[in-house]
Amino acid sequence: MRGPGDRRGRAGAGRRWGGGRGEKGDAKGKSDPAGVPVQAKLIAKKSTYPLNLGGMSAAEFRETIKAAEKNGKYPQPPAVDLVLELKNTSDKEVQVWIGGDRCG
Repeated sequence: MRGPGDRRGRAGAGRRWGGGRGEKGDAKGKSDPAGVPVQAKLIAKKSTYPLNLGGMSAAEFRETIKAAEKNGKYPQPPAVDLVLELKNTSDKEVQVWIGGDRCG
C-alpha cells in the first residue's frame, strides 16, 4: 500500500545508482533467493575508515559500548561512503521500493 510520503523507483536494465568510482575488480551482484530479477551490490568507496573515539582511550570506549547495551546510548558510528547498486537482470520492468517500511 502506498502512502503520500512513499517514493518508488524503477530499476532499469543496467541502471546504476551512485556511479562506479572506487570499484575494485568486476564483482558480480547477488540475489537472494537466487533467480529473482534484481541483483544488489554494496560498494565501499574506501577500504579503511578512521575511528574517532571522541577523546576516549580504547578501554573507555569499550566500556561505553558495554554500557550502551544496557542504556541504549551508543556513540555515533563512523561515517562511511557506500553505494548500493541495483541491477535489473530480467527483460521486464521491476519496481523497487526506496523508502522505509510502512507496516506497524
